[in-house]
Amino acid sequence: RRNGDPSACTTTRYCRRSATRTSYSTRPEAGFFYPEGLTMAEQIKTSRLQRSLTIEDFALRKADGLTSLTFSASSEMPVERYFGNEVLSHDVSAIRMDRINGGSAPLLFNHDMGDPIGMIDAGRVANGRMVVDAHLFSTARAKEVEAMMAGGLRNVSIGYRLNVIEENTKDNTFTATDW
Repeated sequence: RRNGDPSACTTTRYCRRSATRTSYSTRPEAGFFYPEGLTMAEQIKTSRLQRSLTIEDFALRKADGLTSLTFSASSEMPVERYFGNEVLSHDVSAIRMDRINGGSAPLLFNHDMGDPIGMIDAGRVANGRMVVDAHLFSTARAKEVEAMMAGGLRNVSIGYRLNVIEENTKDNTFTATDW
């Protein structure tokens, strides 16, 4: 609907409203428009977001010349954004794990597509976190990063897109329920 009336979202597929919570889809076809004429996606500019995390559960293993890693890649910890507090839901149905579990998610150093150091092999949700298993490539650069990890480097950052967001107007929190 392009009428700009927030109450119009009560019957659409991608937008729901209750007394304290409004759910929006960031998909362009959702059809919900703010009074300014912008969709939620346009207002939040969700082309790609990043979130950092200090790894608390990290395992580095070597076997048969292969270096494997297991670490938490995301959590439900709120992150302050320009539009409010963002929370990534870690309900199993909220995270699109196809690329992660399909072997098509690269392990990048500093989000640099020109600096791949390995591949994500699998992922799962455990204790409110996304935990991933990965392996490092047998390259000089991957070995250099492995030495950094062995020396204590424990920061990770994940890139993602928000597909459906629920807004809690009481505390200005936006929870991604599909990302």
